[in-house]
Amino acid sequence: MVLSFNGSENTLRCLESLYQITYPEYYVIVVDNCSQDDSVQKIKEWAEGRIHLESKFLQYNPEGKPIRYIDYKRSEAEAGGDKEKEIVNLPSQKRLIIIENERNYGNAGGKNIGMRYALNMLNIEYVVLLDNDTIVSPHFLDELVVVANREPGAGILGSKIYHSDTSEVWSGGGLINYWKGTTLQRGPKIDALVEGKDAVEMDWVATCCAMVSRQMCQAVGLLDEDFTFGFEEVEIGIRATRHGFKVLYVPKSEIRHDPSHTSDDMQRRRMLYYSVTKGQFTLMHKYWSRLQFITATLYFFAHHLSYLFHFLAYSRDWDAVRLRLRGLLDFVKERNHYRRIKT
Repeated sequence: MVLSFNGSENTLRCLESLYQITYPEYYVIVVDNCSQDDSVQKIKEWAEGRIHLESKFLQYNPEGKPIRYIDYKRSEAEAGGDKEKEIVNLPSQKRLIIIENERNYGNAGGKNIGMRYALNMLNIEYVVLLDNDTIVSPHFLDELVVVANREPGAGILGSKIYHSDTSEVWSGGGLINYWKGTTLQRGPKIDALVEGKDAVEMDWVATCCAMVSRQMCQAVGLLDEDFTFGFEEVEIGIRATRHGFKVLYVPKSEIRHDPSHTSDDMQRRRMLYYSVTKGQFTLMHKYWSRLQFITATLYFFAHHLSYLFHFLAYSRDWDAVRLRLRGLLDFVKERNHYRRIKT
């Protein structure tokens, strides 16, 4: 399931890579969060073979087109559509499902719409969540399924995610430090934990690319929509492990972020300052003990003060400061609406 919001070129490259994977049986679902750049129309034109793509990470396959697509408005998909019979007997590489949202439901809300549809309407045991700025390797799904089949209790499985067009790992699983409020997803500590293993239990994995099981979703629920973008993946990892499910990082399953970014993408990245700050404090409010919340808050301010000199001397990105403060203030105003989870 690919969540799309603007950035149509990224979405098309992601889809092109998905239709070149080696796993034999799957459905591709695109949930469009009310894009303003004609993304849905461009997806349809690409499926019809009218848009050719260029990327250093994959070769466009004209023989794979056309792809038969069915199109739902969100309300139709949520009510239970009846168009699946048009594509159910087609090969995986020849079918596509598009769901158009009437507004932007955020990252968690948009993915939940796709997950509900997939679990309710398709006979599947797993849903793969993907952001639209990713390109998957041909064997990424095979590796996830191999581990899922051999690991009882596997609820969430995450891929190794490379940053842009480099060999740098952007996300390699995730570890939580409750006292600092940090959610480490790369670095020497994780490298040492992963070395020589093909699956490692983690506290969380990035839902930029994560496979979730039907069993886990039914027992635990979907993504928490108190988080618009950022930390919803950490939250569901905590919830899954507390219900006895494993959160597994599978380093042989590889994807990467596409290095091409539009101005809309850059604006979205700036808004991350707001949503990630608010999301971090919302997560701590829900799950941290009071003492852990105090120490993590102190660490948050100490950590950001350590960058004050560099900020004043170099970047002077006042929008970043303003957005972080706004995220923190909005959390303070809204915190009583968020249910605390007993530890």
